[in-house]
Amino acid sequence: MNRTELLYNFLKKHRTVIQLALLLIPIFYFANIILELTKNSPEPLEYTDHARRFGIETKKRKAIFQQLVLESPKWQKRSKNRFPNLRWRQEDDYHWAEKRFVHQLANQHGIHYSQVYMILDEGTRNHWQGPDGKMLPVSTVPLQKN
Repeated sequence: MNRTELLYNFLKKHRTVIQLALLLIPIFYFANIILELTKNSPEPLEYTDHARRFGIETKKRKAIFQQLVLESPKWQKRSKNRFPNLRWRQEDDYHWAEKRFVHQLANQHGIHYSQVYMILDEGTRNHWQGPDGKMLPVSTVPLQKN
């Protein structure tokens, strides 16, 4: 019997065990990665204390919101100029600009971008006013009909 036949017979005889091993190895590998990533996770933030909501002082949250509101009209105007009569595209372009600015603000303030989005949500829901005394316009654009 040559080597090829020996290998073939071995694989044929132990096929189930080999398949099981090939299935379990990646599962254990990824389970170990998940355990390592969650092992040192920080304590959850207290959301009951509004003075430090999202781990950020109220004054700083309002300042970040002000920066977002200040830029918003520029994005709206640019989007309307780029996509006249295409309301859905205008909205998409507006939020693309907003996303870029949110990441910029997060880097500038040393926080995670999700915290900036939570601040935007908080300010919108609580009707915080912008530097011009106005609130952010809140609307949903319906999908375009074909």
